[in-house]
Amino acid sequence: MGNSSENKPIVLITGITGLIGTKLAEAFVSQYTVVGLDVKRSEQSAAYVIECDLTDDASVTRGLTSVREQHGSRLASVIHLAAYYDFSGKPSPMYQKLTVEGTRRLLKALGEFQVEQFLFSSSLLVMEPAEEDQAIMESSPTKGSWDYPRSKLEAERVIQEERGNIPAVILRIAGVYDEDCHSIPLAQHISRIYEKRLESYFFPGDADHGQPFVHLDDLVVCFSKGGGTSQQAGPSRALLDRRTRRFELQGAPGSVRRIDSRRGVADDSNPEAGRQSRGLGAGENGR
Repeated sequence: MGNSSENKPIVLITGITGLIGTKLAEAFVSQYTVVGLDVKRSEQSAAYVIECDLTDDASVTRGLTSVREQHGSRLASVIHLAAYYDFSGKPSPMYQKLTVEGTRRLLKALGEFQVEQFLFSSSLLVMEPAEEDQAIMESSPTKGSWDYPRSKLEAERVIQEERGNIPAVILRIAGVYDEDCHSIPLAQHISRIYEKRLESYFFPGDADHGQPFVHLDDLVVCFSKGGGTSQQAGPSRALLDRRTRRFELQGAPGSVRRIDSRRGVADDSNPEAGRQSRGLGAGENGR
């Protein structure tokens, strides 16, 4: 479903048919003309979706040409969600082809646009796990211990190299869930507990620590604060600073629905699961 409006600022979202992109489109459509890029169109999307494969030069050129011809060259915000993730943890060339080189390809193509800001969905998994009573901050050390976080860190470096004068915001997001779960690690562990399987009595790590998660609605609020133009962003205007800004989206304690780490809820597909600092309140996005 399209949502054209000549008077609305344009927000371009990659990976728009996924869990986060779908929710963002629904949240933004009343204030913005939301245009999405994804490998396949979705009739259910609240946005106008253009088919675009970020691993292919010609496809990106066609996709961005279509955006410019139909909506102009001024973009209030580009929200870059498209990335590769495999819950098995197995290596894949797609981490480099999509997450890293796809980001580079997108930024180069955006050079012909007036982009007010570029928001990148990185991962909390790029952070080095903290010890007990230590909070993870944007200035904390990073550690890409396997392909997914390594690809996100490399994509962050690509943004620094290729963004030019485009203000950039990097959100290092924790594991996303909602009322229907939509989180494979959480769903698997809830299933183990419900079915009283032997594995449900074991925690994959230090029981005094846990893996942070963030509710999808809270993530949408975060993007909404930084997703508009500088005139509309209000308190989030600092996000539009001409530097690349980084933020770890974990939420304040008590601000989201929490899951007790002592019950053993952790992403057991992640080698670092169970080692993140407790008390962070919310957490990382597995896409």
